[in-house]
Amino acid sequence: MRYLVPIVAVLVLTGCGRTSHKLARAGAPSLATTCGTLPAGLTASTYLLKTGDGVRIYAAAAGSGSKAIVLLHESGGAGLCGWLPTMRWLSASGLRAVAINLRGYPPSGSPALAIYHHYAQDIQAAVDAAHTLGADNVFVMGASMGGAATVAEASKLNDVAGVI
Repeated sequence: MRYLVPIVAVLVLTGCGRTSHKLARAGAPSLATTCGTLPAGLTASTYLLKTGDGVRIYAAAAGSGSKAIVLLHESGGAGLCGWLPTMRWLSASGLRAVAINLRGYPPSGSPALAIYHHYAQDIQAAVDAAHTLGADNVFVMGASMGGAATVAEASKLNDVAGVI
């Protein structure tokens, strides 16, 4: 009993369990509006996620299943649009794919204090969205800048099964 109270206090303070982020379809531009012509066979929904620090993040989700891959884009203008062929392949392979435009990459918002390279909350919002959409196991994968962000922020993320 003597150790139970401190253990419970640590679990509460560290936020064990899933964090909650809003997942809204209303107001999210379609993929065709954002990316242009979509790969044949890709069916995806778009969302606006709200991060813990209040930034709206644009997301697209495709596929179904209990395993999901969160996809983080390279630097430059393509954003999540560069992941569309991969999203089609993942969803055809029975996996759920959630791609986001990181803060500062429209149509995602920018933080009020212009803190662009603090991506942990963006990634966490996408991980939480994947869980909300039905995934039990969520992996995070990035390319170039997104890969660097994945590695840099991995230790700060909750409910992630692995990093690719």
